[in-house]
Amino acid sequence: METNKLVLEKEYSINSLLINSNQRLGLYGLLGLMQDIAYNHAAILGYGYEDMVRDKCFWVLIRQKLKMKRWPGWQEEIMIRTYPKPIKGAFADRNFEVYHNGERIGECATSWMILDAKTRRPHLHHGFDRTFDPGEEYALPFVADKLIAPKDLEKVKSVVVKNSDLDLSNHVNNFKYSQWILDLIPIQYHKTYLLTEYDINFLGEAFLDDEVECFSNIFQVAPDQKNELFFKGVKKENSKTVFLARIIACSL
Repeated sequence: METNKLVLEKEYSINSLLINSNQRLGLYGLLGLMQDIAYNHAAILGYGYEDMVRDKCFWVLIRQKLKMKRWPGWQEEIMIRTYPKPIKGAFADRNFEVYHNGERIGECATSWMILDAKTRRPHLHHGFDRTFDPGEEYALPFVADKLIAPKDLEKVKSVVVKNSDLDLSNHVNNFKYSQWILDLIPIQYHKTYLLTEYDINFLGEAFLDDEVECFSNIFQVAPDQKNELFFKGVKKENSKTVFLARIIACSL
């Protein structure tokens, strides 16, 4: 870890559990690594999982925006750097930087919130009066914005939440949604396009046995040099939107 306690760096090896069918680090694998280092850093700063359980609350990811210049391959090494940003009301932003051989190849902005474990509503933590500001040199040129999806998305499939989808808070883990999204995309698309941007907004929680209907424009876009794909998940039980996501993909 850097001398600055508000900045954590960790090295990861791209092993066989993290790669996709193109033998590169995949979106699902990278988001899992980011969650790992974020959880570790929160614990170091005194706001980890056990700290939150003691205060009867928990962290939830609200928005995420990832930009990648390139994706490292199998058996390569990367370093992920993460740091929090100053608190804004009930929102706590955290940034990530991904490095390979000293080159920054990826950046990710996230926005988090603390929920009350009983009411599942926003919880203003008593310790959030302290300033999380690692310094001016730690910043990204973008934030995780609110998404607006097209209205003409088509239903692609339904997903029923399984045991393996759940996290420590007993709702669907944030990076499991990326797996659902990737599974909506035909394999040929994965073989011919490269993801350069990924945005997701989490608008509700999904729990065990919930059925989530997934919509997309994946079959509406024409093959070209750059495609903008949208995805939406809606609970069948009450028609409430659980997530909105956007992917920018370019031809390999």
